[in-house]
This record gives sequence, C-alpha cells and structure tokens, in this order.
Amino acid sequence: MLKYVIVSVASKNKEQFFNIIETLVRQAELTKDIQLIKVEKGVRGSMFYYGLGIVIDDYNQEYIDDTDSDLYKFLTFNKRQLGQVQRDSRPYPRLFSEDDIKGFLTGKLRWKNFNYDIRFEIDDSWSQEADFRIEHDNETEEISENYTKLLWWTSALGSGSFEIFNQACNELGLIREHVTAWSILKKFVLLGHAEVSQGSEGYSWSIVPTSIVKKNKNKDEYFLVGRQTPKSIDDLKKLSLINEDIESTNFLPLQLGNIDDEILVKNHIMKIDNAALKRAEFLPDINTWISNLEEDPFISIRADVEGTKFFLFDGKTFRPFEANMERTLGFYKIEKEEAYTKYRFFNGGSWVSGPYADLRFLDAHYKQEKEILYDSRKELLFLEQRFKWPLAYERALVLASGTLPMRALINNRSFLRFNNITRDLLDILCSKLEVNIAFI
Repeated sequence: MLKYVIVSVASKNKEQFFNIIETLVRQAELTKDIQLIKVEKGVRGSMFYYGLGIVIDDYNQEYIDDTDSDLYKFLTFNKRQLGQVQRDSRPYPRLFSEDDIKGFLTGKLRWKNFNYDIRFEIDDSWSQEADFRIEHDNETEEISENYTKLLWWTSALGSGSFEIFNQACNELGLIREHVTAWSILKKFVLLGHAEVSQGSEGYSWSIVPTSIVKKNKNKDEYFLVGRQTPKSIDDLKKLSLINEDIESTNFLPLQLGNIDDEILVKNHIMKIDNAALKRAEFLPDINTWISNLEEDPFISIRADVEGTKFFLFDGKTFRPFEANMERTLGFYKIEKEEAYTKYRFFNGGSWVSGPYADLRFLDAHYKQEKEILYDSRKELLFLEQRFKWPLAYERALVLASGTLPMRALINNRSFLRFNNITRDLLDILCSKLEVNIAFI
C-alpha cells in the first residue's frame, strides 16, 4: 500500500522540476520504494506542495525512521533538489495516508510511475465494443509478465481512478488492438482481485484484501486472489503456503498447497470455501437484474429525433433504423451528431443503460432461446461468445477455477470454455438467467 511524504518547494518550471525528481529516484535505485507523485492542483505561483507515494507494508507506520535505509538518506540528503520534506516534532519524514491528503492534493492529479520507462500517450477512449475477457494465445512473455506487474502496482496503491489505471496500462505496453484498460480492469474484477464503483467523478477501482479461495467443496485446491505484491508473495512462501518455485503470469492464479487455518488467522488472510457457489446463490434472477438496470432519461422515445441516428442490432451487427419509424424492442447504437455515441436497450417504454455485453445479453434474452453446452464428466461449460453472460454472473464462473475462459471453436461458432463448473453451480446460474443446458 502507499503512504505519502509531503514536500514543499518553489519552482517556476514544474515540468522541468519533476524531470529532475524522476532522474534522482532512478539514480538512487528507489523505483520500487517511490511509486508515484501527486501534485497540488490549481496553484498559480511558484510555491507548491507535492506528495511522494511510498510503498509500505504496515499501514500504521507513521514515519520513515530507519536512518540506515536508502530511502531515509534520499529524503534527508537531497533537500536542495527535492524541497522541504514535512516533519513534525520527530526528526523523521512524516507519512500521510490517502485520506490525510484528500482535499489537499486533490482532483485528477498529475502523477508519474517510476517503475517503468514513462511513455506519454493520448488516453484511449473507453470503448464498450472492445469487450474481450478471454486469454489471448499470442501474448509475448514481456506482456504476460507486465500483467503481473500491473497487479503488484495496483496492490501497492490500493485504489484509484480509472484514469490512473488507464495510464498504468499504457506505460506497461498492455494497450493494443482489442485490448483496452477497461477490458483489463474487468479481468481483475472477474478474477476476484478488484471491485469497481461509479461516482460523481467517474469510475474508480479498489483492490480487495488478500484472500485464499477454495476451488471446489470436494477438493483441497486453493488459489490466491486480491492484494499481491512481491513482498507479500515472499511472506506467503516463508509460511509454506506457496511453493518456492511457483510463479504467476498472464492472469494465471497462484495455486496454493496445504492450508493451515491457524497461520491464515494469525496473518489476517481470509479463506473462502467455494466462492463461486456462494456468489451464485446471492445473485438475483434475470427479472430482478433487469429491473435494477438504470434508465437513460436523456434519450427521447419519439420516433424522429433531430440530429440523431439510430442503429438496431440484428444479432451480428448494427443496421440503420429508418427515421420516423416507431422504436421496436431491441439493442441500439445511438449517434448524436458531433456529440456522442451511446449503446442502449429500448424496452418498449424507456431506454436502459449498462455495459455493452450486458445489453447484448438482454437483447438475446428477449429475442431467442439461450443455451449453453456442458460436459458433465470433465465439468466444462461452453458459453457461446455472442451470448456472453452479464459480468456479475460470469464472475461466478471464473471464481470456480480462478482462471479466465479460453476461446473454443465448435461447429464454426465461437465459445468461451470455463473450467471446474460443478453441476450444482451450473443449475443455480442457468435457472436464474433462464438459460437451457445441452449436455455433450
């Protein structure tokens, strides 16, 4: 997790100043200790404050008080370049929590991550169409390792805005064709590492506490979810919860061996038995889920809307919907000239908003029979990709194994294959979503 050392400084050229700070951090080889910078926003003069984000393991730590550490020496002996480091009655650099600096270092803050070479790029827009949540077969080794680095970085930070997550993905070279920061964040959610919330300032994310999940009620197989950093992984290895030679890359979970409940309690690690089944039991049925979707009151239900084009989804693509025709039930792409493109579902009386994949599933729910293929002997579920389930329900499928689905082609149709899906779990989810089961 991160806490902040607050520094006051005078500089007329902030960009040049932070380039100097970046150089100092790299030269001191402290890129793993100092993760980012937050800057006081809205300051017009040359005097301003900034915060150095320091990685710590103990949330209750209040000072950098190890005088022999390279971090203490860096903050103490670089006063002329860094500025005045804030201390109180004790002669050590004071640490401030994220809550302490809210309202002081606030807004969409400029920041730099020192762990990797920084590449300043234009932020990709959030494309709801780029909704891929499957493993890519052609990941290079470097990209695969960078997914793990992203999990380490988000675990150290704890929480943040979508903009910060997007920039981190760009810096690690994870953004490319069909892969957006949003699709990567949704993988974190599916795997149980993160939660996403929406507020007045947009989307934000937070990493869940370190937890150990049991795959199946009948098997003693566990995997790790939530907060993971190199130090926390080393600590788990010292406790013999993880084998020394196990590594995790490309979103593959860390598999755990024998679990000692006493060790877990002592180290504040939660153990969750059969998380998939528990989540499935608490999920609403399809009609309740539909009733909880938000309506968009800003799109007119009139047949003819000036300056706006409507395209109706036919199961494969969006086709122009003739002007002056009364809207029919379905999934629409709506383009407002030089303003926006939205994806909405028209239920006959109002426009419903939601993630792209969720609205596409809603369209299929109303228009055709939905069916999945199930291999009961191997406990494999095959879900046709165009009928992909809403995120909350797919999350239950992923937590059954701790692995993301893989693509499979069956009779020239694209399916997602989920592992370790027991019959009781499948029955609950299919009943709630009103999906038929075809046994293979």
